[in-house]
Amino acid sequence: MVSMSMQKIHDALVDAIGKTLDRVFVAERGNERCQLYLVFSDGTSYELYGNSSLNGARHVENWSADSIRRQLSDDGFTFIEIPRPDA
Repeated sequence: MVSMSMQKIHDALVDAIGKTLDRVFVAERGNERCQLYLVFSDGTSYELYGNSSLNGARHVENWSADSIRRQLSDDGFTFIEIPRPDA
C-alpha cells in the first residue's frame, strides 16, 4: 500500500508529465527543513519538502523561478539554483 504522502506526490506529478524542466532549487534552513523545487519552462513549479521524510505539494504551482528565489530569501533559506545547462 502506498503512503498518503507518496499518493499526494503521485497525483500532483501527473500534471508535470510532458513539461520541460527549466531549473531546480535546492534549499535548507538549518536542520529544520529541506526543500526541492522543480521549475518548468512554462513558469510553473513543483515543491518537495521535508525533514526526515519526503512530502510534496498537492499540485503544480504557478510559481516562477523569480518568485521562488524571492520566497526562499525572505524565509531565510540557504539555497542553490541549478539552471538548465543550455539556459
